[in-house]
Amino acid sequence: MIVGHKKQWDYLKRSFKEQQLAHAYLFCGENQIGKKTLAIEFVKLLNCQDINKPCGKCKNCIDISKGNFFDFLLVRSGEESTNFEGMFSYNSALSDLKSGEVLSDKKEIGIDQARKVIDFLSKRSYFNGYKAVIIDNADKLTVEAQNCLLKTLEEPKGNTVLILVTSQQERLLTTIFSRCQTIKFFANKEIRKLLDNSEKNKKEKEILDELLKVLNGTLAEKFAYTKNLKEDGVNTKEIFEILQKYFRQLLLQNTNSDNAQKYSTEKLIKIIKIIDRLIYELSTTNASSKLALEVLFLEL
Repeated sequence: MIVGHKKQWDYLKRSFKEQQLAHAYLFCGENQIGKKTLAIEFVKLLNCQDINKPCGKCKNCIDISKGNFFDFLLVRSGEESTNFEGMFSYNSALSDLKSGEVLSDKKEIGIDQARKVIDFLSKRSYFNGYKAVIIDNADKLTVEAQNCLLKTLEEPKGNTVLILVTSQQERLLTTIFSRCQTIKFFANKEIRKLLDNSEKNKKEKEILDELLKVLNGTLAEKFAYTKNLKEDGVNTKEIFEILQKYFRQLLLQNTNSDNAQKYSTEKLIKIIKIIDRLIYELSTTNASSKLALEVLFLEL
């Protein structure tokens, strides 16, 4: 079911019906608003066997939902969860990349994954339909990987579609950006309502409540909090994203707000820039997530 993106969905369906599809799309917008979900529905639309596309019930649609469709490939970085909860079933046995996903073991998507995408799209369709690749969090593509994809973007072969999904399109090379048809996504009231009622947001609120207590504590208490975090960095990444969202909201709040009054506008802008930089460094390097959090705490 497509929620909140009717304009984008209608445009894609019309382009398909009128045989005016682009070979590469850039789906951009903030996190967790359904960009990848719509991209998957688009792949179903391209390969559905029913008259009313996408039906969601034919073999092709079902196989795409499970990640077992030979003409569909999902590429993502290794830091993403492997629990698709019914959306995909990760099949590491598919070493020939006929279907399934290419999972990088790093925080970035490197040139090896880009070459697999090129190889995948260069081969003929198994079902005489569309070969499709979705690169999730495409901003994680290294510069080398992006440059590797350029020729495929410039000289696409046959019925192929490459979809780059990102919330940070500014990190893509201009040469990549200019060769994709950009479709922007926005979180309208309908989507916001779904997000506000989600379990994820309940968990985020609990983490934020704890963080606010820590931020009001002593430096020793802040460092003690950091020391008790898990070593794998997953919790720390979530903390940075929650703080990023929190301080951005403070910046947008009325200056009469109790929370907003604790920080000047200049201070909020500085904090947000620091968080943005630390998130980027953690996603592209092997920097210590705990040390990064300690650096941030020194500024708060």
